[in-house]
Amino acid sequence: MAPADRRAMLLDTGLRLAGDVGFVCLTADAVADAAGVSRPLLSAYWRPFREFKDDVMRLAVERGASPEVETARGAALVISQGLSLHHPVAEAAPFEVRRAAVAVLMGDA
Repeated sequence: MAPADRRAMLLDTGLRLAGDVGFVCLTADAVADAAGVSRPLLSAYWRPFREFKDDVMRLAVERGASPEVETARGAALVISQGLSLHHPVAEAAPFEVRRAAVAVLMGDA
């Protein structure tokens, strides 16, 4: 797999897992296991793991602006967690993306 494709696959896996287990509970071991790669491979792309989590939040913000409802809803769950944690990427998201994330968190979406 090309490095850019592997990187995208790892981020997709991280975003999916963050929605399932919670952004704060996302671990390198869980991402590597779910993606079917070794932890050292994940570390080759992101060191420290915090940078991976920042990129997962960036992907969530990007997808939170998506016109696809299901894609945006999944990302909104992660963004809402980021907002509650005062994650700088989540807090810098466009207003409409943050508003949609809060609506999901409040059960209004």
